[in-house]
This record gives sequence, structure tokens and C-alpha cells, in this order.
Amino acid sequence: MNLTAIVKDYIETMLGEMPGRKALILDKTTLIIVSMVYSRTQILQKEVFFIDVIDNIPTEKLMHLKAIFFVRSTDENVMKICNQLNDPTFSQYNLYFSNTLHNDKI
Repeated sequence: MNLTAIVKDYIETMLGEMPGRKALILDKTTLIIVSMVYSRTQILQKEVFFIDVIDNIPTEKLMHLKAIFFVRSTDENVMKICNQLNDPTFSQYNLYFSNTLHNDKI
């Protein structure tokens, strides 16, 4: 199987499940993965108007955007997501992980 096609299909599914204006939040590893299969222009065509890494989420409220998080399932990323959900920046959150998220992290 073509790994690039699989990754592109997974990202396509993520972006397609949430209609409207979106923010794509990645970690450093998933940023590399996404940039290998999508250009900025292609991402913009999917109504993604804000892209950043999980370490740089702005403190200002962006309630006009729905967030899609695509990150590794590390303890650090899970903690950052929990903090974000306790004080939301975005109007809606969809969470995707590049690996299995174990029940002890939920």
C-alpha cells in the first residue's frame, strides 16, 4: 500500500468530518507528516484558516473556528489538550491521534 495515500486519506477524513472554518492544531511530528502530503493551498481549500503547533495555541479566543487536533498520544500532548478543553480557545474540538490513546490517559 502507498503510505502517502493512506496518510492523505486519513487527513482528508479528519477535515471532511467538520464543515465550516477550521483550525488545524498539530505537534512537531504530525506537522511534518501533514506537510509531506498537503500544501498550504490544498489545506486552505478544505476551509482550514489557522494552522499551528500545539505549543503555540493563542490565548485569545477564536470562537469563529472549530479546532481539529492531530497529535501524537503523548502524556504532554494529552495534558495540553486537557488544559485547552478547560479554557477553550475554539468553538468546537475534534481530536485525532497518530497512535492509539490508552484508556489510562483519558
